[in-house]
Amino acid sequence: MALRILKAVGADEELGLIELQGKLHFDDVVEGEARPRVGTFSRDEGGEGKATIHTGKYRIHGERKGLKRPLAVLQKCAKRGSETTYKLVGVVREKTTFSERPDPVVAGKK
Repeated sequence: MALRILKAVGADEELGLIELQGKLHFDDVVEGEARPRVGTFSRDEGGEGKATIHTGKYRIHGERKGLKRPLAVLQKCAKRGSETTYKLVGVVREKTTFSERPDPVVAGKK
């Protein structure tokens, strides 16, 4: 099988991977809604590798780590006979792992 990989417009962007340990529960999801909002993701730009997700009443702390091997994100475009064409959407070089238990957010505290 022949594969063709084309570089997509904007493929120079670096993508990130978010790894969550455990389950997410959504109380206010509308039936049939495709993508419920998880929360607000922010990361420390100071180089410490810390990140946070605020999900309503909770805050989850995580840590950024580089991947040993970068991952390519591909999008399947077309298949003609035995030849398949993919677009390179971007490259993932780091992941953020959220493995701690969520902290409750107390009103008035950040």
